Amino acid sequence: MKITVPNFFTGLGVIFVLITAIFTFWFWEAGNFSGRAVSGTYVIQLHGEKETLILRADHSFQQELDSGGTVKRAEGGWSVSGEGHIEFSPGFLSLTGEEVSPSGAAYGVIVNRFGFVSIALNPDGDGPRFHKKLFR
Repeated sequence: MKITVPNFFTGLGVIFVLITAIFTFWFWEAGNFSGRAVSGTYVIQLHGEKETLILRADHSFQQELDSGGTVKRAEGGWSVSGEGHIEFSPGFLSLTGEEVSPSGAAYGVIVNRFGFVSIALNPDGDGPRFHKKLFR
């Protein structure tokens, strides 16, 4: 089969459009920290502790921490600032290895990889990491 010049450039054009579409989607999705994108149910199991964190689109949260059979619950608010930094209101139940601000608020970083969202509870991203459940 002989490849002609117009067919070659058509193929290159299609490849260029596909690559551009993928990178555009990635750029938009990776920087999407809206209430709708971040809200959902997150879970973590670490050092014998199991925690469920529900973030609502109205920027409220509900939290349940099971540590050695003792269950604690908390509710409060959350906010996103800058490039994916998240802060929770005081009263957020702390996990082992988590840092808190001088005001007592828990804070961290949101990581959004093509819709797979996680929250690391330290500003440098190396703290306990919640993973968003994809299905209820």
